[in-house]
Amino acid sequence: MDFSLLLSTMIAGASTFSPTLGEIIGTEVIKELTKDAYKSLKGALITVCGRKVERAANRLEVDASSQDAQAELASAIADIPPEDAGEISQKLTTLLTALKDDQAAIKAAESIASIKVDIDSGGHVKIDTIKGAQTIDVKSKSAGDFSLTNIDMRNGKPSGN
Repeated sequence: MDFSLLLSTMIAGASTFSPTLGEIIGTEVIKELTKDAYKSLKGALITVCGRKVERAANRLEVDASSQDAQAELASAIADIPPEDAGEISQKLTTLLTALKDDQAAIKAAESIASIKVDIDSGGHVKIDTIKGAQTIDVKSKSAGDFSLTNIDMRNGKPSGN
């Protein structure tokens, strides 16, 4: 299986345990099935890849946008042995399915991964510092004075296109 989704799925799963989750999703509740699927994948990764996964995942559960924790997790899961790939693949698929069917979890994950801004202003709009976003979608209709500065994308690539 292609494990390219493993890191982003772990980040999405960790976001369901965020202490500020209530602020993100309001009165919605993350389904227990999603939480259980995340815990199962996390447990399997800890067994296969070691305590580095546990430390990184625990840090992500506190702050899923932490680039240091994401990098630590990426490093810890980089070399999954072929003999363990089937188990990890199955648990990854289970979590992906649970996330797809859980609107509250989707909202939590999207709040970390992307920022959407729609500005319609006569002037004097400034957005200052953005860090850790995977995507930023800006739609602006401004008669003047629009500024967007200091963007530090999650993947570490330079901002802009």
